[in-house]
Amino acid sequence: MKKAVILCAVIILILIISLLNGCVSSSGLESIMKRMPDDTTEFSFQDFKKGRAMGASELNEAYGRYMDATGEALLEWGLDADEADYLSWCITGAPVFFIGGDFTLDSIREELGESGMYRDEYRGVEIWTGGDSTGAGYQNEFVHALINNRLVAIGYEGGIESCIEVMNEGAPSIYENADFRDIVERLPEGLTMSCSLHWNMEVEDIIIGGFSVEMNDDGTQDFTFVGKFQNSEAAGNGIDIILNDLADDFRFELASATATQDGEYITIKAGGQEIY
Repeated sequence: MKKAVILCAVIILILIISLLNGCVSSSGLESIMKRMPDDTTEFSFQDFKKGRAMGASELNEAYGRYMDATGEALLEWGLDADEADYLSWCITGAPVFFIGGDFTLDSIREELGESGMYRDEYRGVEIWTGGDSTGAGYQNEFVHALINNRLVAIGYEGGIESCIEVMNEGAPSIYENADFRDIVERLPEGLTMSCSLHWNMEVEDIIIGGFSVEMNDDGTQDFTFVGKFQNSEAAGNGIDIILNDLADDFRFELASATATQDGEYITIKAGGQEIY
């Protein structure tokens, strides 16, 4: 069975190409988590601003290719990658993407209008629907929500509406979910952070797992995974399985990794890797 982390990677690469130590608020992640519905099963956060500041795309060739592909996808959505500070996505029945930055909304509106979309409104938020959105591999239409000049959301109608209900109607968010917060607060802040319920269905009694990737000055990355289990016994039983799976999925040497347990939590670290 494919691991949950592979599902995360496949979803984000297909949709993008074809178309944090506990201070979670410093990169905007806390704000985004407060906009994601409480039925979210997984999410990812990509810190483009930090990557640009440290020249990550120049340091790492694979990361540079990823950023180029992302830039092309954002242009198709009417967004300039150079104006984007981060991209975050969540699965809430269907994918919803949040792009944060400093955008010129009139330019986005012009692009959306020229693509055949029309302007509407949902609970106080400007949305655009219609047009041809089958290029991402889906037959249904994407909805663009222009929340403000700092945040745009793109996804299917139901997912977008759920996120708007969190933002404007007080519906519960995943930030209120202690399991998600427990993982995020234990992970180092990095260029990438991802978190998923039922991380690996082959591992018994795992509740949630997440990882972060930090960039080093030599172009390699430091990888950290944190998993939360039903109890300490389950964590002890799952640690070797998770360690071997992560080494296979992220292509790092087992000899370079360390695995520790703290009650129902396990932490796996691998430094100086070529993750991207």
